[in-house]
Amino acid sequence: TTLLSSVHGKLVRYLVDDGDHVMKGAPYAELEVMKMYLTLTAPESGIISFVKTAGSSIEAGGLIARLDLDDPSMVQRAIPFKGELADMPFKEPAKPKAYQLFKAVLHDLEL
Repeated sequence: TTLLSSVHGKLVRYLVDDGDHVMKGAPYAELEVMKMYLTLTAPESGIISFVKTAGSSIEAGGLIARLDLDDPSMVQRAIPFKGELADMPFKEPAKPKAYQLFKAVLHDLEL
């Protein structure tokens, strides 16, 4: 299982050592986000292996660590959508703004 960051920030420190066993809900790292500290907790129990080093910048969705689960059956797997999407009414595109027209004309002139 991969442990991903939900926000952009700086990985300040790990609260456990690489290769340690962590319990579900236990904190394993701290992120600094907009001058605030966010504690990351393990979604399930298992052995943690760090991918990023402390002090690294992390993008939203970035991989922080991997978790080798004690019970792999606890993973909630994604299932394909089998329903139908609702019909959406057609909406006329918005008219271009002045700066968009200028940019398009400038682009055409440069060709």
